[in-house]
Amino acid sequence: MSATRGLKRPRPRWLLVPVLTAWLSLPAQAQAPAQTQRSTRNSSEVAFHVGIKDGKSQFCLGEVIPLELTFTSKMPKRYQINMARYDRSGRMSYEQFLVNPDGSWGDPLRSYFNSSMGWMGGGLTGFEFLSESPTKISLELNEWVQFHRAGKYRVTVQTSRVGQISGEASSPFDKPVSLTSNELELTIVSPTASWQEQTLVQALAALDASAQDPAKTVANPAEPSPRHQALKTLRYLGTASAAKELARHLRGEDTNFDFECLFGLVGSPQHEAALSEMRRLLADPDHPVTDLFLVTMSVLSLNKDESPEVLRPQREQRYQAIHAEFLDDLPHKRGNALAVSLYTALNQVGPQQTIPREENEQLAAQLPAIFDRLPVEKQYELLAYRWDSLRSPALLPLLRTYARTYQDFPIPNEIHAYNANNLSGTASFIGMNWLRKKLARRSSRKYCGPSPASTRRLWGFFPTRHCPRSSKRSSSIFPRMTKTIGFQPISLP
Repeated sequence: MSATRGLKRPRPRWLLVPVLTAWLSLPAQAQAPAQTQRSTRNSSEVAFHVGIKDGKSQFCLGEVIPLELTFTSKMPKRYQINMARYDRSGRMSYEQFLVNPDGSWGDPLRSYFNSSMGWMGGGLTGFEFLSESPTKISLELNEWVQFHRAGKYRVTVQTSRVGQISGEASSPFDKPVSLTSNELELTIVSPTASWQEQTLVQALAALDASAQDPAKTVANPAEPSPRHQALKTLRYLGTASAAKELARHLRGEDTNFDFECLFGLVGSPQHEAALSEMRRLLADPDHPVTDLFLVTMSVLSLNKDESPEVLRPQREQRYQAIHAEFLDDLPHKRGNALAVSLYTALNQVGPQQTIPREENEQLAAQLPAIFDRLPVEKQYELLAYRWDSLRSPALLPLLRTYARTYQDFPIPNEIHAYNANNLSGTASFIGMNWLRKKLARRSSRKYCGPSPASTRRLWGFFPTRHCPRSSKRSSSIFPRMTKTIGFQPISLP
């Protein structure tokens, strides 16, 4: 979401603010921000206005409602604003929305957040000084408010984005200012079937067009791409057809896009149609199944009106049942769908999802055939975090292959270069642990240590330029390797 800046505005100071957030309940208006000591100073020095970007005031049920938050201040360099435009949890909590009349609207994501045990929040953000030149932030009201029926509504926004700078405060968070906007009047009308169909067709055409242009498929929460905007349209449309399309686009190709699909399905009033389509896709040999896909199915099966204390264990139980269905359908997957789905099965995150050892070994045996189809970051995750459950001599050729892929990239901290060499280093490190055990077993034999021939054969695991020329060298490289990489040796077979 873009922000309009005034002329001669100071450059923002960017900060990465990761916050582990665990909300035990979710208010109907929005996620409540953390409780802090509010400034008692009169906020008349800061003006906060909410409006519609194009001045429109009438919308169909399911139509995107683009809000524009505008901030100004007559006191230069006294107030700063948090310019965050996304949050890792999936939704920002700086704003709360008060809607009248009550009872004809609700929070579309209530069941998701109320059934969650917690999540990682925060993200890349920055601060700018407010001035008489307007600072603008764009939001979509649909993300927090879902209208259930046509009518006239009045919307007021409360925000905690602004903080006062003073000699006592070292950052805007130390002295926040609570601001309340003007009242925005909206007219919501019932959509026609032709409007819903046309909106769906246009969104799908935009998705197809972006698929043909890789440059337009990159998801940046701060600057949504045409594909991202098309997914937003499907997310809020609220029809059975839109829900089915969201399920089909939940494929593990991009995490940001997958979350849009997840939230669109959870917020859709068409849960039965969504669940039916997702069960069909679960068994479809060509549809990849991710953990978010399974999570979405588990949330869709909940009664959103239940309390968080009831929803949390129910969601876990539903997930276990759906996960079992997924494992039954896994042998029928093929191609890229098999690669992604196998990663989902092997990348278990807790003891509740533990696969029996024999079944896990059968799944791991398929890994070499599909490993190349996985994105490099998923390849790295399997080797770095799941090796203890995957370890098998059958995977050593795979380690050898990726240990040899190390490159001296021109820009080593570019994301692709970083991920590729992270994978190569992890494969090398696991292989070197295996090699150390082999060398230790052979050097413990009676009368002699490892022969030069056997040492060369073992060191053949790695690229030639990294091989030592003597057993003395091999006895000293491992401690330095462990110290350099910075984590403990991994056990191998």
